[in-house]
Amino acid sequence: MQTLALIRTLTGAELRNIRRDSMLRWMAAFPILFAVLTRWLVPLVDASIELDLQPYYLLIISVTAVMGSPVLIGFLVGVLLLDERDDGTLQAIRVTPLSMRRYLAWKLSLPVAVTTLLSLLGIPLAGLVSFQFNFTPAVLVGALWAPILALAMVAFAKDKLQGFVLMRVTNGLLLLPIGVWFFDARWEPLFAVLPAYWPLKAFWLAARGESYLLFAVIGAAYHAALVAWLYARFQRSLGRST
Repeated sequence: MQTLALIRTLTGAELRNIRRDSMLRWMAAFPILFAVLTRWLVPLVDASIELDLQPYYLLIISVTAVMGSPVLIGFLVGVLLLDERDDGTLQAIRVTPLSMRRYLAWKLSLPVAVTTLLSLLGIPLAGLVSFQFNFTPAVLVGALWAPILALAMVAFAKDKLQGFVLMRVTNGLLLLPIGVWFFDARWEPLFAVLPAYWPLKAFWLAARGESYLLFAVIGAAYHAALVAWLYARFQRSLGRST
């Protein structure tokens, strides 16, 4: 009961932090707003230029819905974690009934659930491709990028500015796997070292009615390994700061 009460207290404090910061409020709402904007803007651009964008609709929605939402929510959680580290909240948790491991398990599972929901809602809202329930595994794997980014920020960034720079760098890494869409298939193994390749590939295959589960499973294992490594790195960095 003490643990549940502590979680409720921390959740309330977190929600208050988001409400007080206009940037965080916008970032929390942006995935849905962007999906609605995509529904209107992409067909408008498509009708205004000579290039036919419809063959790229699947690519566009995969980047915006599958990987876009995790980046935004992961950055939001990363900023909150940086605030908690600087305020001493994370250090104080060590002497509470709620262990750091359980606190972070709750803290990082919540953005996975929220990101998955936002992505699954964003696909039909954007309207570029027909929604399919077999998108869910790929979306779940993509959602794991939210805790990866959040942990990377608190493990490597000294402040919010460095956290923002780190987010920009990871954005570049997330965009690299779209090269699979354009390059010859023999180059595809080169992109497999990038975590974002696996959920994107699984999403594309699912949309085409092809076998995708292997890519989703490998992607989940890859992302889980990154979460474990970043958690260990975060624990070491937290120890050095105390």
